[in-house]
Amino acid sequence: MTQKVAFLDRDGTINIDFGYVTEPSKIQLIENAAFAISELRENGFKVIIVTNQSAISRGMATIDDVNLTNQELIKQLKSENSNAIVDQILLSPAKPGDNDDTRKPQIGMLKDLESDYDRASSLMVGDKMSDVEFGINAGLKEENCFLLCPKETDASEKYKHSAHDLSHVVRIILSRDLK
Repeated sequence: MTQKVAFLDRDGTINIDFGYVTEPSKIQLIENAAFAISELRENGFKVIIVTNQSAISRGMATIDDVNLTNQELIKQLKSENSNAIVDQILLSPAKPGDNDDTRKPQIGMLKDLESDYDRASSLMVGDKMSDVEFGINAGLKEENCFLLCPKETDASEKYKHSAHDLSHVVRIILSRDLK
């Protein structure tokens, strides 16, 4: 049986992107991100983080550094909202230009997905067009792939399915009543 999944980018979507967030001390949640994840779960979505972590292949961090950082993210989410649970984290260590199909917008990291997903009702949220393209490449409906543009006064100028933050996306999705 397939399940609806909220695929979420990490840096710039759930936590503030300071550039190469590879240390637990650099994790700072974006306001209302934990609440938004909780709302997604309460409405039947599995939450899966899909993240490019090129600092690994650049030699700036190890996979252990990134895993510890991810653990801190999970800890802070649960601390802020006990229902803000992440079901799985998929990551690509590749940097741009590497011949690696795991780096978004390619969908190779989905080979590590623990279960199938309902393409019609799943969504992708990220702060870069490569996140949107990942969702489309993964077979999601374009209207369910959101680009976050927190500083844009008119986010729709960048991409027609834009939002200011994850909480805004959740309001849009829940208003559609995806079941």
